[in-house]
Amino acid sequence: MRESVIDSKIIEKGVNKHVTRYELTKYVDSLKGGRIKLVMVWQIDTGLKVPRLISTYVKPKDKIK
Repeated sequence: MRESVIDSKIIEKGVNKHVTRYELTKYVDSLKGGRIKLVMVWQIDTGLKVPRLISTYVKPKDKIK
């Protein structure tokens, strides 16, 4: 999944003393032939360089037909 986010819009969503969180969105193909918005939340723990995926969800109302 890390490789698939390279062309996505990434937004910094929050920073505290423990982590920096990022949110990105992509559109993925649905089984019915449309495109559905997929939201992924990644975080980088303080002192580390590699992000980890902490949440993924779809927003079916934000779809492209």
